[in-house]
Amino acid sequence: NIQSDKIQKDTKILLVSDIHVENVTQDFHVKKIIRTINEEKPDFVIIAWDLMNKPNYGYIDYLKPFKSVKDTPIFAVEWNHDVMWNTTIVQDIPDKSGIKILNNESVEIGWVQVIWIIDKSLWWNSIQQIMNQVKFDENQNLFNILITHQPISLEKLNDYPIDLEVAW
Repeated sequence: NIQSDKIQKDTKILLVSDIHVENVTQDFHVKKIIRTINEEKPDFVIIAWDLMNKPNYGYIDYLKPFKSVKDTPIFAVEWNHDVMWNTTIVQDIPDKSGIKILNNESVEIGWVQVIWIIDKSLWWNSIQQIMNQVKFDENQNLFNILITHQPISLEKLNDYPIDLEVAW
């Protein structure tokens, strides 16, 4: 439970990380995640970090069962394993699975703004360069959640209205 004046109503967020579908010999683990989504009934799902152990078109098939989830938005961000060799494979995930892939962007979900920063982008840009591109709510009424692969030192985030950072 998180307390904040910005929280307007009870909201359940399900966070899943490091699925690494290459390591799954059957779709049992994905089906278990989907069963949890259906049982918990979150307002939205964040799949952060490493959908695949390495990009492979065959591994996208393991993600297809996510398409069966109705009325619960599922967002994911690509991380180091997802983009190691071929970033174009990740582009096919939304059509095959219904998972929306976010890449250095933010999405507003009700009273929450979720901001994704992919690990690979920090190789070329500073966190400040990336964060300066985020369109924060001018009135600062939204609860801002930053999703990163590796924790960012809090001093680097002092100038931004981040309410919660979730990192691997």
